[in-house]
Amino acid sequence: MEFELNQALFGYDGGHQLLAASLSLPTEARHFLAVATDLSGSAPARGFDHSYTGVPLPGTSFYALFCTWLAPEMSRPGCVWSHALLIDLADIAEFRNFGTLRAVFQRPLPKPMLEEFSHPLRVSDALKAPLGLSASRETIAGHLLATLYGEPERSVVMPATDASAHEELIFALWSQQWPRLRRNFRFSTGSFSDRGREGPAFDIQITPEGNLSSWHPNRALVLNSREMESSAPIRRNDALWFRLALNDLLRPDSLEFRKFVRIYGADVTSLRAAFVPLARIHARFATASAESWTLTLRAIATDFPAPSEAGTLKLASLSKPPSISAEARLDHLVDSIGFLCHEDTTGAFGQVNFDFKTALAELWPARREALGATLARPPVTEARWHALEKALADRIGAEEIPWLWETHPGLLVPFIRLNPDLAAAPEVWRLPDRTQWAVIEGLEAAAVSQPLWREITRAMLTAGTTVAAREVTQRAGPIALDGALDWLIKDSSANLPPPLWRKVLRPLAEERLTGGMLTAPELAFCAVLVRPSIAAGLSPTRADLRALNSESLETLPAPLRLPTAFLLVTLGIQASSEIGAPLLACGFFPVYEALEGATEPPEAWRLLQPHLPMLWFWEEWDRCLRLRRALENWVQSHPGTLGTILAAARKPSHRKWLESLGRPSAPG
Repeated sequence: MEFELNQALFGYDGGHQLLAASLSLPTEARHFLAVATDLSGSAPARGFDHSYTGVPLPGTSFYALFCTWLAPEMSRPGCVWSHALLIDLADIAEFRNFGTLRAVFQRPLPKPMLEEFSHPLRVSDALKAPLGLSASRETIAGHLLATLYGEPERSVVMPATDASAHEELIFALWSQQWPRLRRNFRFSTGSFSDRGREGPAFDIQITPEGNLSSWHPNRALVLNSREMESSAPIRRNDALWFRLALNDLLRPDSLEFRKFVRIYGADVTSLRAAFVPLARIHARFATASAESWTLTLRAIATDFPAPSEAGTLKLASLSKPPSISAEARLDHLVDSIGFLCHEDTTGAFGQVNFDFKTALAELWPARREALGATLARPPVTEARWHALEKALADRIGAEEIPWLWETHPGLLVPFIRLNPDLAAAPEVWRLPDRTQWAVIEGLEAAAVSQPLWREITRAMLTAGTTVAAREVTQRAGPIALDGALDWLIKDSSANLPPPLWRKVLRPLAEERLTGGMLTAPELAFCAVLVRPSIAAGLSPTRADLRALNSESLETLPAPLRLPTAFLLVTLGIQASSEIGAPLLACGFFPVYEALEGATEPPEAWRLLQPHLPMLWFWEEWDRCLRLRRALENWVQSHPGTLGTILAAARKPSHRKWLESLGRPSAPG
């Protein structure tokens, strides 16, 4: 990757001014650079023949890095040459080693070729991996780190006998920083008086020993060169950040420190003052498995208390803890959830949009018990707590409802109110009656859709409960009938609904039965539920009844087959035309076999019994006889239908008896 850098040359021409540039600079920027690239004071006799200065260029999108040379060859004393590189602020984030730029600077000849400075430069070596500082520089580097970032509000001044003595260290410090700090970092390896006296303070300046008096003690912190060379840097209580940052200068990014601050320094509002907190947090990330993650979150809240600051770091610390074992990561997520709900996070973490739903997708059910402990503690941050409740309500499965009831019974109804879909689980309706009533109250307070009431009806029938059957049916309306039929069709162990359910569903069934065409299962189910007088009054000419008759009873849900056979026989023997023959053919023999085995449903017998002929009182008890007599009478009235009924006979004895009906000598 190459960078295109604009450049400018400043020197003496009737005064120190711009001599050439690769772009047109605004007046303000041109004036600023004319002042900044000149001598800042009296230069010493030797040791500072050249120096480097870096400052953001006001009114532009450039950072100005320039090298200044003393120009004794000029006729006027105090003249200098300054070659400035104008680095686009967007590009400054991409440099890994600013020290390589020193090779780009050119000291002009006494009569410079201005054309050389009038076009942009192509720089391709700025992405070389930064080399670490020499171990011999460790002590001085440590002193500068401790001072520069330990006293972030003050300008730092370092004495030196030679401008080049610390330039490698200064460029290394600059390269270590994250983009926003880089763009605002002000430094000079050759200041002869305070360059920040008339404007923004410089972060660090190198000066000859003899020029130290130019800085007021209240404006700058002056490092003692002899102490730096003879003593170890001051180690504060939080020395871990210091060792991490110093190690990074010696072995760049060996612990991914630069990658860390590049990502998480992007939205910190402070600059130098954020270095220590970021380094400290990185150190905590590096040792994350050694302590409770809550301590790290508290540290972030302390170091970055403003809600708008370090949002990227805060969100990552909550949802994407560092690369550690999968088990430890889950523990960190649990700590994060507990921290958000049980500590006052409305300040530092108030603007962090934590995704509880995504977190629970990873945690559940592996950390179900730990989350249960979190739920057992009273919340501090209500909004977070409600978000967690909603996410948990959406996450919990039907099979976990008994666990929830057993461990946190007080949460069951709130969870169902937040996620009414849970009420479609039969497990809910196997809980104690009192709890079921509480669930009903919760559902009445929630916005439950009609399709969900259908599923709730089905779940209640599956569980075998009759609690609130009337209330649920009233809420569900006609769709409750569909839920009951779904249960009957899909639950292989289902039987006809209990009496209470049949009672509350009856008005719905009667309304539907008289309201239009129905499917075969629907017609059969409604006929079972309605009063016998209504079922017996159905017209055998109904198209849906003929469709039901044309299908095998085996296609119906098992509990409906025999009641449907009784219905068909009832309607068939009432038919005044041959249309009754198919009805009798379909239903007669299953009904007869049920009467033979005394397995007929009581309700079905009550439907059929009023339409059978009366016998002598000693024969009334024989239900099979009454049924045979009814068929004999009907066949005699409709002799052309015998073949249709005979074709449906399932036993030889039945066939023999039917065949006898067609002979003149047939009895009775």
